[in-house]
Amino acid sequence: MGKYFGTDGVRGEANVELTPELAFKLGRFGGYVLSQHETGRPKVFVARDTRISGEMLESALVAGLLSVGIEVYKLGVLATPGVSYLVRTENASAGVMISASHNPALDNGIKFFGEMALNWMMRVKRKLKPFLMQQRILFHVRQLRVLEHL
Repeated sequence: MGKYFGTDGVRGEANVELTPELAFKLGRFGGYVLSQHETGRPKVFVARDTRISGEMLESALVAGLLSVGIEVYKLGVLATPGVSYLVRTENASAGVMISASHNPALDNGIKFFGEMALNWMMRVKRKLKPFLMQQRILFHVRQLRVLEHL
């Protein structure tokens, strides 16, 4: 797993190294890290490219974010710079792009923007592995807010 982690996310062959289970846990961990640095309920934008595995990974990632109380806005198919732009202009706490850019078609990746990216590498080496293994409930969802398109 370690060789697939970069400075702002993870990548690998979809449904082999980058599975829905891992996407869920990454969303949960990223959301947890984000919620530790914000007052109130963090708002996260999620977008993807047109790869066949995008919707599968998006659904799992969003479920992980929601499980720790993140307010999620699904942007659908959008170019990577669009996510970065919207995070800044719409005052989102962070953004996530599901894309493998120029990598082979079977690959995919999950890239974090904003506070999630800033804290990603500082915490990933120390806390990610134990966090991925735990099953404890961190947040009871009382109200879900998912916006399909901004």
